[in-house]
Amino acid sequence: MTDLTTAIGRLLSDASLRDEFRNDPVSVAEKIDLQPDHVAMFVGLDIDQIESQATTLLSKRWNEVRQLIPGTVSDLGDEARDLFMFYANQHWPEGHRRHPLDAYQFLQFLISNKLHRPSGMELKKVRQMKSV
Repeated sequence: MTDLTTAIGRLLSDASLRDEFRNDPVSVAEKIDLQPDHVAMFVGLDIDQIESQATTLLSKRWNEVRQLIPGTVSDLGDEARDLFMFYANQHWPEGHRRHPLDAYQFLQFLISNKLHRPSGMELKKVRQMKSV
């Protein structure tokens, strides 16, 4: 069973779950196996406030990642943030090395989708940082 804090965390990190919640919060509570004594509070959450908080968290992630891969950000120019946001809405790394992991996975996303080829130095740097 999922506790309320974990359920809110899942909402914040999963855009498709937020969409489902907007349409039917009770079914989302059932889907994530929310503890019965937390359902009323969960379904009463203001989805607009959750969306606002998620946007803030995504912006913080972007700020951390762009500092780790400045060359890629510069190369991508105005598209960099939009590409990151597209990637970030599908991936949400956790743990104490989440920012280097996020940067590394974003670079891998760019490579695998043939959107950009980052410098070998930048890729190596974030790969090492995520593993330390």
